[in-house]
Amino acid sequence: MNKKNIKSISLIITLILSTVVFNVINVWSYSYIKKSINIKHITIHLTGVPKTKSLAIDKNGNVWIGNKFTGTVQEIDGKTHKIIATVYLQKGSKPRAIAISRNGNIWVADKGTGTVQEIDGKTHKIIATVYLQKGSKPKTLAIGPVGNIWVANKNYGTVQEIDGKMYKIIATVKLTKGSKPLSIAISRNGNIWVADKGTGTVQEIDGKTHKIIATVYLQKGSKPRAIAISRNGNIWVADKGTGTVQEIDGKTHKIIATVKLPYNAKPKSIVVDDAGNIWVGAKGVGSIIEINNVTKKIMHKFNVSQFDKPKVIAIDEYGNIWVPNIPGASLVEIFSIAKGPEYFPYRYSLSTPKYSQWP
Repeated sequence: MNKKNIKSISLIITLILSTVVFNVINVWSYSYIKKSINIKHITIHLTGVPKTKSLAIDKNGNVWIGNKFTGTVQEIDGKTHKIIATVYLQKGSKPRAIAISRNGNIWVADKGTGTVQEIDGKTHKIIATVYLQKGSKPKTLAIGPVGNIWVANKNYGTVQEIDGKMYKIIATVKLTKGSKPLSIAISRNGNIWVADKGTGTVQEIDGKTHKIIATVYLQKGSKPRAIAISRNGNIWVADKGTGTVQEIDGKTHKIIATVKLPYNAKPKSIVVDDAGNIWVGAKGVGSIIEINNVTKKIMHKFNVSQFDKPKVIAIDEYGNIWVPNIPGASLVEIFSIAKGPEYFPYRYSLSTPKYSQWP
């Protein structure tokens, strides 16, 4: 055997050993993740919903999902998994976010038309359209304690409050220069928390005075994409830029925990269940990751073959997690993996025995 062949064989052996060592280290590094195999789930095939970033569950357990390409909002029966209604929005609509009010009506942030639209939850008719300023592309919205709508406008770096009865903009809050708000959540005291991708910050707005009362600077390179509030009033932020989930003390405004996600995950959505655990939709690895709110450790990483880019997730009253499957024009329901329903802070005191957090 000549020297050239010996070198080639040595190189191959070295590569094989390197791969084995890398894999061993990789498995050891994430050994705390319990691999979830054969978890019970169902795939609901929809009509033309290849990309959606809007999903919400009503008090009856039905799922509302926005269709960016057809400009529609569909209602799906949470038990039979049948589409029971399709609402056609105005021409050019691209629904970007959905929220459900206490009376069961659906509010839609429409990026395509720069509007916020209200749909009657029973008749499925559009009953109101609020036009934002020209060029607006609303990215997210949330409903406050008195029924007013808060909507974030990425293009103008603003958060606006809409009167839920008069259908008029009653306040516009200008955020920090360079702001691009992508997600908002409302705390129990009615204050608004904003995940700002543009400045890498989380900002708190007083819900009454409409003043910015706190700005939390995240770590360098942060691009916060989603935000959720836990029962203790702390803020959880899904940070795509750093591949982390960060916890902010709601009173001191200090970052008190940073959880590094595995495998270069890029978190795009985040919710908190009734037990306080955090659920993250991770685009980079096509998975849903559960974080313990006490230990700050990753408890589970759920891989379902349908997942590709879980940009939005929601939890129903039974702890079932709903995730749109972007490339497959479908919706995936994973059964009973969360501990209770999704937690909404300001509604909790208005709880009912059946559905504690929903309107």
